[in-house]
Amino acid sequence: MFSRVFWPRISNSLWNSSKKELPKLFKAPHAKRNGKFRKPVFVGAGITLMASVSLVDFDPIKNASVSSKRAYKVVLAGFLCFSDYKRILSGSYATEEERQTALSECHLRCAERSLKVFEENGGIFIKIGQHLSAMNYIIPKEWTSTMVKLQDQCPSTSIEDVDRLFKEDTGSSLDELFDEFISEPLGVASLAQVHKGKLRNSDTWVAVKIQHPSVTQNSPVDLVMTRWVFKAIKTFFPDFKLMWLADEMEVSLPQELDFTREATNAIETKEHFNQISTSLYVPEIIWSKPRILVMEYVSGARIDNTKYFEQNHISNDLVSTDLCHIFNEMIFGKGGHLHCDPHGGNVFIRSKPKGSKSPRNFEIVLLDHGLYRDIPNEVQVDYANLWLNIIDFNEEKLKIYAQKIANVSEKSFPLFAAAITGRPYKSLKSLPMSGRDREEEQKRFRKAVQKGDMLQSVISLLSNMPRLTLLLMKTNDLVRALDESLHTHTGSEKIYLIMARYCLSAIHRNHMESLWNSQSFWFTKLFKSSLYKIKYSWGMLRFYLAEDYFYYKHKYFC
Repeated sequence: MFSRVFWPRISNSLWNSSKKELPKLFKAPHAKRNGKFRKPVFVGAGITLMASVSLVDFDPIKNASVSSKRAYKVVLAGFLCFSDYKRILSGSYATEEERQTALSECHLRCAERSLKVFEENGGIFIKIGQHLSAMNYIIPKEWTSTMVKLQDQCPSTSIEDVDRLFKEDTGSSLDELFDEFISEPLGVASLAQVHKGKLRNSDTWVAVKIQHPSVTQNSPVDLVMTRWVFKAIKTFFPDFKLMWLADEMEVSLPQELDFTREATNAIETKEHFNQISTSLYVPEIIWSKPRILVMEYVSGARIDNTKYFEQNHISNDLVSTDLCHIFNEMIFGKGGHLHCDPHGGNVFIRSKPKGSKSPRNFEIVLLDHGLYRDIPNEVQVDYANLWLNIIDFNEEKLKIYAQKIANVSEKSFPLFAAAITGRPYKSLKSLPMSGRDREEEQKRFRKAVQKGDMLQSVISLLSNMPRLTLLLMKTNDLVRALDESLHTHTGSEKIYLIMARYCLSAIHRNHMESLWNSQSFWFTKLFKSSLYKIKYSWGMLRFYLAEDYFYYKHKYFC
């Protein structure tokens, strides 16, 4: 029944799209035709047709029409993009300039093709596009500049659907739970939107985070589609190893869609940082359901709002310093509980309110605690050693820890070191560095990465890394992007100097815990602990002196 009703509609739509797109794969303005590639293209098109139908089995009565459309768009676009890349990268060119021109045009075609699908499907596809737009250190500029349009194109859920969701999940309408509820969202993201409301019989204003109902409905089939597309790509083009993206989505998306987990993460983070003198503030959680989260309403400004900083006499250098302390504490502190999505929309600044424990005249408010990872002690120590050896540029030890933390071979090691720091490998000898030299280095590095051969090497490198390492790298890049958006006077040097102290502390803590848990005699423990403390104190003194000299050089004081 389902096949008779929906198959003609699916096949006609897909065939019309295919007629427009497939001929383009055989028009190579800069490259010679490759006749051997015709067969995989048409075989792939046939498999695409079958996949469009096979992927809609979740709920053939309720969701068949929607699922079939979403399926064939994703599968077709994925196949066309990688067919396009295969043709360009395997073609012959008279000059390197012709090759780069052809590759740039291919980037743009594939980015625009993918953007159209992401916009039409919405939900997690917009989230994927937003992540792509921020990966300018790996992804070609044609992709990032195209996907940046998705930052402000998240469709909102109507107030009627919001009220319906509340009745389904709580048994009560908005009018029964709130004295006031602002129908216009404060913000709309790919998975949810936030409203402002006043609780019933209370003067308390709250922020109410509500999951888009369409996300709940479509996410199961979207995950299956994504995995199917990556498997198909791997079958036809073994060189493009992207299964790690599907693996990570299958782990992270269910966590982000469960708002009770987000509430737990927020509470744990708040309790941890309450024991530390810091400017971090996490809004209080009022109550939560899997698709609804009610929390304290907190106002402030985006981290790139320089006008707000000037009006409230807030130092962007101090904000940058505190952000570095906060996320290094999450990564290397005892317990290792890391917020893995600290982009500009999830971090904002407000002037220090009355009764605040912040040591500054401001608070850094951290939102969206849906995606966290617990970092095991062993990973903390290996990651700390990795960064200390990057800072000291000890190549031999750096290769050892790169292999331990990221499964990186000696051949891929220079590429990994460059990817994790955002700088060419040879320049790491002069780390840390700031100013124009560093900016020029980053431009050269990004240009080099965006070349076809190196891009393929980066994708291959990422595919072999543990998911936790990928998240650590992603968080590192996001924090670095936050720091750059602050336009500090001190550049990135202080990031490495502050990080070094946290790395040293994590290693020292591990040494001491291992020693006191061992079966050694008490005298041996006492002697070794004294040596560890001397080594630790000397290391900390070294970094404190370097940091003081750095601040003196920049006429900047914390």
